[in-house]
Amino acid sequence: MKKAILCILALMLLLAGCAPAEPSQPNEEIKPDVQLMEKYPEYFGLDTSEGLDVYVWQMAKNSYSFGLLSHQETPRDVLDPALWEMKSTTPAEMRQILATYDINQSWIHIIPWQNPLSGYWMEYWVVREGEDLAAKQKAYVKFVEMMLFMPSEYTPVLADMVFDADGDGSPDYCTLSVGPTSGAFSFTFRVFDPQLETPKYEQTFQMEHCQLSFRYDFINDANYIKTVTLTDDPQTSYYRPVIENGQVTLEKVDYTPPDITVYPDN
Repeated sequence: MKKAILCILALMLLLAGCAPAEPSQPNEEIKPDVQLMEKYPEYFGLDTSEGLDVYVWQMAKNSYSFGLLSHQETPRDVLDPALWEMKSTTPAEMRQILATYDINQSWIHIIPWQNPLSGYWMEYWVVREGEDLAAKQKAYVKFVEMMLFMPSEYTPVLADMVFDADGDGSPDYCTLSVGPTSGAFSFTFRVFDPQLETPKYEQTFQMEHCQLSFRYDFINDANYIKTVTLTDDPQTSYYRPVIENGQVTLEKVDYTPPDITVYPDN
């Protein structure tokens, strides 16, 4: 039986490698009662009598994917079909799905899962000389909880991505949200650190009404904010967030980075 499953997994990996990455271009946070229920029907109406299990896995360094199952006290086997049938969501999508459940956060269990299809080993499992594995795993879970249980004043989120925004060597959770202005379009760029109760950095920018998303340039290992104007003649621009002396600015780049998303589409 396990041999058969492994053969199926190998085929899935081959097909996944052939599928083109479809760019995501969010311009409003997904409405759980419409788009999310259509895209992830299996994640709604789960039995919560024992709680919920949120599985998190990574296919690359800053790529976080999530799946949801009813809580099971006995750890699931790595070859459990339920794990392989999970569709991957982004942090923002999973956050909205969880918000539809009337359940205390303490009943939601975060479970890091080393997906056998991934060639990337999650930091959760890696211990280096001088590191405390237990402390490292606790910090990893806290980082995930920060993404999933964000205070309502920082939502709705139009786009989100994990990357080292300020160059300190640690990953940050970065989001784009509608700005506080009225009459003129604006958006707010925020950088979150699990050790802080408020955003590490926060800056609002005004520009022509546009569609917003994050893009990762794997050739130059750089992260950009992509804007597409909502006009009869849409104009696409890319900006690099720059953080210096605690201030955030946007540096417009004069070339087009590869159109690739951090979070894989299903």
